[in-house]
Amino acid sequence: LFFPPPPPSPEAAAVPDRIAKAARELEKRAGAFLAFLNIQMDAAPWMKLEIGAAASKGLSTTDTVSVTVGAGNVFQVPVQLPKGGTLCWEFKLESKDIDFHVAGPSGETVLPAARHDSAGVVEGSLVAESDGVYLLKWDNTFSYLTGKALTYAVCVVDKEGDGGSSSGGEDSQASSGSSVSS
Repeated sequence: LFFPPPPPSPEAAAVPDRIAKAARELEKRAGAFLAFLNIQMDAAPWMKLEIGAAASKGLSTTDTVSVTVGAGNVFQVPVQLPKGGTLCWEFKLESKDIDFHVAGPSGETVLPAARHDSAGVVEGSLVAESDGVYLLKWDNTFSYLTGKALTYAVCVVDKEGDGGSSSGGEDSQASSGSSVSS
């Protein structure tokens, strides 16, 4: 015995329209989410590195790196130093202020944190008391809403004085420091 299929119900007829509407809504939400992610990634310092144009920033070297330290974040540059080697740095903020300090190989503070504003170029140096990785740290954890645009340069001079290496910070994202003049 064969029975004819029942006529389609109004709910069943509306299913393709509901699926299409849900797909459009999902596409709109996904677009908004991707726009949000792009904004977040633009504020992430590890996603935004530019090499160059120190002269336009007022720095004395052309080997610089520009980053944005996101609100609530710390940006760190690790630098390997031999005992007696000199670590030099300079940086400039585009606006606002940021805390800067240097930590030594065992994590001890060798240059205490100080808040610097965008009034000019900040320069400093220290002589390493021991071999190890020193960390230059720009701390923006006090800011809940504002990222800080920063241009910096770092150099290392050997204790023998036979020259040094200049670095815009190719090893960025670590921690730092020793004996200081700032």
